[in-house]
Amino acid sequence: MTRLSFYLKRLGIIVAILLLPENATALSVSKRQQQLQPQFGTKTTTTRSTVPPLFVSTTPKSFYETLSSSNDHVSIAQRLNVKPGMMDFSPRFWKFAWRMHGRLLPLLHIWDKARTADLDNCLKVLWCKALVGLDWNSPAYDGGLAYDMLPSLTRWLVKLPERVFPRLVHFIIELRTVYLDRALQEEMQHAKDLRSVSNVTQQQQNHTDSCFSRIRLVTLGAGYDTRSVKFLNDDGGCQIDEAWELDMQTVIASKSIMLERLRTRRPNAKIPKLVGQDLTDFVGTKRTNQKNGIPLFW
Repeated sequence: MTRLSFYLKRLGIIVAILLLPENATALSVSKRQQQLQPQFGTKTTTTRSTVPPLFVSTTPKSFYETLSSSNDHVSIAQRLNVKPGMMDFSPRFWKFAWRMHGRLLPLLHIWDKARTADLDNCLKVLWCKALVGLDWNSPAYDGGLAYDMLPSLTRWLVKLPERVFPRLVHFIIELRTVYLDRALQEEMQHAKDLRSVSNVTQQQQNHTDSCFSRIRLVTLGAGYDTRSVKFLNDDGGCQIDEAWELDMQTVIASKSIMLERLRTRRPNAKIPKLVGQDLTDFVGTKRTNQKNGIPLFW
């Protein structure tokens, strides 16, 4: 009974947060707090612990270079065709929302076989991606791919009306998702163009093998990211041939269960190859890979 009361209290907290109106009055922001507003496009920012910055791309395209150096979230959203978020809240409120999501994870994953002993921030991102992935009007729409990785008991929450969810953290995740997806799509299209040219050249020279025979996507520290699955099953011209994901063994074990859950719901779905590695232990990783016949570098 005590355990039930504990979860009921948490459920009351999530209902209170979800019912926060989208046009709620922002908390007062002092001059010091205004200096701590989220800075997009910089790896090091004073609000790194509260608001995730937009990932800095190394793509040589001027569009992405300009975008990654911009601090104006409104212009970034417009250029990515993403609905603007609610950025007027103080860093304290951002931190509160992020922490509350973390405290709700045990409830969201109650009786979930994929639940790990230490639920980390990667799971928060998965829930945010599931939320934006169901939005038909978002360029991050994934047809419910991330949604199908979530536990059946609680995933219905992300299908609540859009007005229930203030555009806070999931807005940042949406920006980063669209930004990285488009950058990768350009690179993959470039690789496919090179493969086409290489194939023609090889045929002219009577060679059977092409140096651009396959496109492989390797994600280090993948967490619960869905990008590999999305590109493996993409029918829009950006499909890749192979995908590998590396992360800690506990994360890989948890994600394996989620991907099997996805396959149960989507029998024809292709899934990436998962490798459990401690990327901070180079010597140990090299020894393990040699033992299992896995290449250290791709």
